Amino acid sequence: LKETKNKKGLYTVYSSEALKNSLQNTVLFFHATWCPSCISADKNLSASEIPDWLLVLKTDYDSHLDLRKKYWITSQHTFVQIDKAWNMIKKWVWGRNVEDIIERLN
Repeated sequence: LKETKNKKGLYTVYSSEALKNSLQNTVLFFHATWCPSCISADKNLSASEIPDWLLVLKTDYDSHLDLRKKYWITSQHTFVQIDKAWNMIKKWVWGRNVEDIIERLN
């Protein structure tokens, strides 16, 4: 996954280092490599302009069991908006592009 940096926003792979740069609007995208809708959303997000106030972290559903437990994630293609202290603000399933994410943010 190449990092998408347009207008200073960022769509990148989840890491503790990336999370240290969390913004007020940080969203975890729980995806799986075997999930067709996740693959489509990933392609759309990679090609999108990410607003400078948004950080989207692509989070592997199969390997981040700790995060799945923390945020009560039961299926792939789930998005979780978190605050700067990494507390969940909102959770939703499904989204095709950055516009869908922006529409759901609190």
